[in-house]
Amino acid sequence: LSSVMASIELMQKGVAGELAKMQQTVMGIAYNSAVQMLDMINALLDVSRLESGRMPVNQRATALRPLIEHATESLSSLANEQRVKISFSLPAQLPLVHADGELIMRVIQNLLGNALKFSGRSSSITLRAEASLPDSAKTAPITISVADQGIGIAPQDQEKIFAKFSQVGERRGGTGLGLTFCKLVVEAHGGRIWVQSTPGQGSTFFFTLPTT
Repeated sequence: LSSVMASIELMQKGVAGELAKMQQTVMGIAYNSAVQMLDMINALLDVSRLESGRMPVNQRATALRPLIEHATESLSSLANEQRVKISFSLPAQLPLVHADGELIMRVIQNLLGNALKFSGRSSSITLRAEASLPDSAKTAPITISVADQGIGIAPQDQEKIFAKFSQVGERRGGTGLGLTFCKLVVEAHGGRIWVQSTPGQGSTFFFTLPTT
């Protein structure tokens, strides 16, 4: 696929001769299709590695706020295009999490991307993080949530959405692997992930992470 994409890029740059407008359009469609296929293959490989325990999970003391800010910024253009406001509510003092920052950022990006996919124009998405109340001598985990004002998920579908290739309700593209990836990453950190949703009123996804 990488070779195909490189060849298409050369064609688009006119290396093999100038392309007419329609030819450029067709090449653009071909390139975007290859990108989607590559994304799907990478998602499949990531899920396979996580399921078999072969995905490196490098947990260390990590600040959560920069991960949330970076994930939000990476989707800001899409949010602006859809006129969706993404805001986050974080305590002034947030404890460090014991996590693989890169993987957790991808989890947040997936949840935000999912919320954008099912949100209407001019709606809002709110990301929150809060430390749970400590119990006995254990370190309190942090709970992160992503709340949208989208179409919601029917009660009978709320468990299915974390299964591989599962897509419920109105299909809006995607591989059906994003939430599976999130579940496997969170569980690899010793946390859990779940959803609360009311059809027509939106959904809130929660996940927990251990603190240092």
